[in-house]
Amino acid sequence: MKKRCSCATVYLWIFVAFLMYSCSTQETDLIEESVVSTPTENVPSAKREADKLLVFKGPQVAFGIGKVRSWVSVDDNDFPVAFGIEITPEALGDLESLPEDDAITSIPLHLKAKQLTAFEHITLNWEPMGHAPAYWIPHFDVHFFEIPEEERLQILPYDDNNQAIVDAVNVFPDVNKMPVGFLKLPGQLGYYPYAGKHWLPFDFLAVNNDFDTGIIHGSYNQKHVFVETKFALDFLQTATEFTSDFTQPLQFENPGSNYPTKYNMEIDSKTGHIFIFLSDFVAR
Repeated sequence: MKKRCSCATVYLWIFVAFLMYSCSTQETDLIEESVVSTPTENVPSAKREADKLLVFKGPQVAFGIGKVRSWVSVDDNDFPVAFGIEITPEALGDLESLPEDDAITSIPLHLKAKQLTAFEHITLNWEPMGHAPAYWIPHFDVHFFEIPEEERLQILPYDDNNQAIVDAVNVFPDVNKMPVGFLKLPGQLGYYPYAGKHWLPFDFLAVNNDFDTGIIHGSYNQKHVFVETKFALDFLQTATEFTSDFTQPLQFENPGSNYPTKYNMEIDSKTGHIFIFLSDFVAR
């Protein structure tokens, strides 16, 4: 009987050790993506606070010969301070290595970003030739999506013979869910697969193929699905920081979540890392 108990005890300890190893592996994976930051590290200076911020980073993704990753900074009340992407300077140092026109780089979020904001993932596009209707200079498009990547991938190329796609493109969210100052173009104009219908600022024609930055909203299948920020290559190569308010809708697609009211860009003078991010979150 004693012997049997002894064997059982050994097996129990083996099982416990296995569990502890599994848990420690999961914790290590999480720690690699989560960084506790002081006010002067890994946070754009525009968003540094007197208190320490927690910065939760998603996994790195290749972008040309550089890297890009998402991050969210959180205050001591577990409220989002800023949320966006960080691009290493190597990406802009070798533009020939970047993905071709309209190629989409998908950037996953840390779980914390999904929990504390209305966003599910981010995409990054390099547009070396620009694109219609008025943005014909080299620039980067950063889409902050409120839908999961699996749902975004169901936003298929426009097809006049597929009524479901035609309807999804041209049946719009409640007017109160789209901010004042933005318009939709008719039919398939302004529609891009794997993104959605782009709502442009009223003065988009004034861009005249020369702009520094801008903001666009997107819809699909009666939902507001993204906020997009644009940054011209020349601007990123010469400016050091930028911040601007953007207009808010009367209603939000995911009430009960936290939404940003400003979009920003900052380049770290020491590392050259580029931060493109949303900030000044408000509970909606």
